[in-house]
Amino acid sequence: MTGGGAKNKLWLKRKADILGRTLIVPQVPESVCFGAALLAGIGAGIIKDPAKFVGSYKKEVIKSEKKLSSFYTNEYKNHYMKIYRQNLPYWGK
Repeated sequence: MTGGGAKNKLWLKRKADILGRTLIVPQVPESVCFGAALLAGIGAGIIKDPAKFVGSYKKEVIKSEKKLSSFYTNEYKNHYMKIYRQNLPYWGK
């Protein structure tokens, strides 16, 4: 996870729980600039192992909670998808 949304801890936690996945948040203030510099370093032959280079940066790990993931999955399957299917006929018009 990168970008402005990655600065909001509550949003990251909620996203991890909804997705049921662990999120990795690199502590890079400008991810776009970092990516451009990384690609330039690879192209110039300065960075030989991109995975090792990126892995050397500090990162935060946001884990999902199974209880909350189950709740969100249930809400999605039993509520959201029901409403979605009911509205499909109207979207084609």
